[in-house]
Amino acid sequence: MDGIPFRSNGLVAFFRAVQSTDVPVYADRDPPSTGQWMHSPWPSVSFLPERNLPVPRKTHSDSNHDANLFVCSYSTLMERISQFRPEHLVSVLGRSDCVPFPSVVGVRHLRLEIDDVFRPCSGFRPATVRNIRQLVDFVKDWKDSEHMLIHCWAGSSRSPAAALIALAVKCPGQEAVAARILRSRGPHANPNELMIAVADRVLELNGRLIKAVNDMPYRNRPQSTDLIKLSSRL
Repeated sequence: MDGIPFRSNGLVAFFRAVQSTDVPVYADRDPPSTGQWMHSPWPSVSFLPERNLPVPRKTHSDSNHDANLFVCSYSTLMERISQFRPEHLVSVLGRSDCVPFPSVVGVRHLRLEIDDVFRPCSGFRPATVRNIRQLVDFVKDWKDSEHMLIHCWAGSSRSPAAALIALAVKCPGQEAVAARILRSRGPHANPNELMIAVADRVLELNGRLIKAVNDMPYRNRPQSTDLIKLSSRL
């Protein structure tokens, strides 16, 4: 599903490399995806078998070790909702993904319409300061005892970026640790670097989050699953 395997030495070098073309660069999938946030203009019909499907609550017998942050693709979202029963759901989709945002009751649900592109491109909506601030505010209301599920289309670019941003909010100063854990738990992850750059600015991290992503080991293992299990307690 990945478009162009990407490992840069920094956003500046990458932007210079693509500055001469208007062709968007994708990380998460083959062409394309779009971005606005919160309110989608699409119909509210869910891909789920039953619209507005309630999410069952966790019981004390449930066990997922210390993991409370989960990343997946759109295609396995129904399965992951049933498996992890999240209290918080973040959907990162674009209009050109050609699928509706899921409609699920019983959860706090943030809808971010973001294209999987690394720079502003005509006809596409990249991540914006407004998008990332909304994500940051959403994460601040997430308790360690609760589950959060984040998905995009393929579960490899936008959603891992959102998960890393969430960990940066929950664990200040641990950006490099969070990035290393993300790579070890998700060898297929290739966080959207524009989302990361905007978050670095919003969180006033002075380049630490960007560096953490740039220093992630290269993806050297095949993708065996779209699921990434993380913890807000690094």
